[in-house]
Amino acid sequence: MPSATRLAVVAARLAPERKAALNALAARQGLSASTLLALFVETVLRDNEPPLDARVRDAAVGSRDRITVRLRRGDRSRLDSRAAARGQKSATYLAMLIRAHVRQAPPLPAPELATLKDAVNRLAALDRHLVRLAAPGSPLDATDMASLLRATTKRVDNTRQAVANIVRANLISWETPDA
Repeated sequence: MPSATRLAVVAARLAPERKAALNALAARQGLSASTLLALFVETVLRDNEPPLDARVRDAAVGSRDRITVRLRRGDRSRLDSRAAARGQKSATYLAMLIRAHVRQAPPLPAPELATLKDAVNRLAALDRHLVRLAAPGSPLDATDMASLLRATTKRVDNTRQAVANIVRANLISWETPDA
């Protein structure tokens, strides 16, 4: 006798009154709540099935592929340390490292991205300040404006240098053998 196909279990948490309504509906149809729920799922999936070419493409991409990795003794602690230094979980760090290597596109971890966003916000604040100062009726004379522009230029250059340092450090960190 051939073995039966093993079916996966789908579970849902419902408010007691919703579960009672589901049970009542199933009973009126002469079905169990589980069978009725399976019919709901089949109907929704059938009515919302993507075109065949999209299914083939999505299967080829494998966005949810999982791989088990065995590490050598001592590597786990080094992995955890490097991941922590970037503010990430070890699995996220490994996935980013592999993606960076395979695609030759180093990612920006969240803390580095946050620093860049902060730099952009500071530049936007400077822009708003300069627009306000350059508006007609500004109390600044030409000397004050020149002094302000020099100070602003220095701040912009410092921000530009900080961003360049983050990008450079990120690229170097992903290119080193023990990234």
